[in-house]
Formats: sequence, structure tokens, C-alpha cells
Amino acid sequence: MLRASWFAVLATVLSSAPVRAQVCAGFPSFQSRPIQVAGGAGFNKSSKSFGVAVAGGGARAFVDVALGTTHIDAYNASALNVGVEAGYQISLGKKGLLQLCPGAGLGLLTGPKNILGTGFDYSETDIRFGVIVGGVAARGAQVDVVPTGLIEFVNADGKFQDAFGSSTSKSQSFGIVGLGLGVVLNHELSIRPSVSIPFGHSGGPTSFGVWLAVNFRGT
Repeated sequence: MLRASWFAVLATVLSSAPVRAQVCAGFPSFQSRPIQVAGGAGFNKSSKSFGVAVAGGGARAFVDVALGTTHIDAYNASALNVGVEAGYQISLGKKGLLQLCPGAGLGLLTGPKNILGTGFDYSETDIRFGVIVGGVAARGAQVDVVPTGLIEFVNADGKFQDAFGSSTSKSQSFGIVGLGLGVVLNHELSIRPSVSIPFGHSGGPTSFGVWLAVNFRGT
């Protein structure tokens, strides 16, 4: 139980890191291809995660829903993560090469269950908001290179519950700074490696991840 305070940082930075489609996040624009399917993985010194997401939107507004799992090495156990986000893309400059996306999201974490045989189950609710900025640094006939930057603030409300229904809650707030590099192929396929650094939480681990996304024209 001494490691309880780590759950919020591990789960949020890895599994709840913003997917946020659109150019600002290093992904293809929704303007002509309004449906996106994505998958990714992340890790740090204490855990690793895998997830999938479905997103949709238009030239400006967008929303995505993500489902994933996070494995906590210290407990040799996993948690299920569900998240939803919404955002809005704003062009900075006449050419539209630089984009800013404010957004907010809600994440729900369930597990691990019966941690180390103690009978304690863990759950968590994360509320977050922030902005991500991305710009086309290099453009070819079929390839765009899009560096991105993120700053986000998170409130994580975690709860331990024992086998008898008694529970203990803990709430904490912290921030995340993120950097990514999106490579967009033919305006429909993208890969984006990224790094996330938490602040305002002593000892929070730096996390690394990569997302692959495909956009579709829809009907």
C-alpha cells in the first residue's frame, strides 16, 4: 500500500496520454478524412501500457474514445483504462501550418484487483485539460513531418477498497509536459513517437510511447 500514490501518475501518463487527432497532435487532419482508428503503446521504469482509440471530427472540433490496459510491474498486475476526450483545432497563421488544440478529457481506471493477495482493489478517475500545439516543419509530396508540444493539468482521484467494502480515497493534481514527432504519409497514415514528463509530483517517471493512426474518408 505504500506505493498507492504512484498509481495516478503511472496510469494517467501512460494510458491516458492524449490521443487528440488533427494536425496539432501530429496526425492527419479530419477535414477530408473524418474517421480515425489508432493504436499505441507506452512504457516507463515502472509500468507499460497498450491501447486502441477511435476518433471522429471535422476541420475544427473532434472527439475520441480510447480503451487500454496498464501493467504495473511492482504488483505484477494490470488495470483496464477507458477514456474520452474532446478538443478544438485553431489555425495560427494564414497558411494553416501551425495548429493549436485546447481540449479536455475524462479517464476511468479499474484495477488492479486483489493487489498482491491483500484483498484490496484499486480504481481511479482522472480529469484533465490542456493544450497541444503542432506545426508542419517539413512537407513533401506524400510526407509531412509535424513536431508537437503539450502541456496538460490532471486531477486524479484514486480509491482503494477492501473485501469488506471499506475504502480509502486520495486525490492529487499534477501537470504533464509532452513532446512528439508525427510523420504523416499521404495525409491518411501517421506514426507519432512521444515523451511525457510529469511535474508537480515528486518522483513521477518520464514515459515514452508511440501511436499509429489511420484516417478514413467515411461515407
